[in-house]
Amino acid sequence: MRAIRQFSNASLAPQVTPLHLAIVLFEDPEGIGRQAVLKCANKDTLRSIIRVLKKKLVRLPHVSPPPDQASTCSTLQAAPSR
Repeated sequence: MRAIRQFSNASLAPQVTPLHLAIVLFEDPEGIGRQAVLKCANKDTLRSIIRVLKKKLVRLPHVSPPPDQASTCSTLQAAPSR
């Protein structure tokens, strides 16, 4: 969760969203998203997925300067309880 919050702050986001989680899972060398894609496809597919996710990230609201700690969106807060 720390890596997700750091990434969220680096992207100037006021909230940590599932999109931030997805990007971290695909960019992290040990991330489950990255491992799954590389097992089933190749690095070009992985780069394509990350590129699409980052395009979506650009459309999220940004604040400057970023908050000291971004809040977690309700979707991510509810996920562990499911």
